[in-house]
Amino acid sequence: VCFLTVCYIIPVNASILAETGGSCDPAVECTPDGYKYQGASCRLNGDPGFKACQEAFKDDLIASTCIASMLATFLMSIFARMPLAVAPAMGVNAYFTYNVVGYMSTKRVTYKQALAAAFIEGWIFIFISVSGVRGRLVEMIPKNIMYGTAAGIGCFLAFVGLQQSEGIAFIVHDPATLVT
Repeated sequence: VCFLTVCYIIPVNASILAETGGSCDPAVECTPDGYKYQGASCRLNGDPGFKACQEAFKDDLIASTCIASMLATFLMSIFARMPLAVAPAMGVNAYFTYNVVGYMSTKRVTYKQALAAAFIEGWIFIFISVSGVRGRLVEMIPKNIMYGTAAGIGCFLAFVGLQQSEGIAFIVHDPATLVT
């Protein structure tokens, strides 16, 4: 199950993050005519030059996700002595993509600014973990909240996997249930 989960996370993580537009600059990557007539909006209208940059960016994300997962899994097995696979958290990546940067960089925060903020946040988390504050915070959370959160996330992931657009199409659109 762990291996299959990582096999799922790697391409989906890359697909989610590629929707930010990444480091692709419309002024450079869009075709000259596309940028001349549409400006930066060429990234939203399927410009072939921008799409090629986005596909290359997605390939780079797949490679970097594999390398980061391999390194994190190795460190987990050596230092924590737990043979668990470690991969990026897809919820954080979805928040990063759709709420912070926006689809094709349509929000106020640029991809590079958001990436810098995530880097700083990572160092803060390492400091909190090493200092022991994180462990004390986790101990303060009631067990029923922990179990409820785990069950809720599991149900949400099952729901996404059963939808028509994301999975096996067991759950389909119906206006009566507001499922899209």
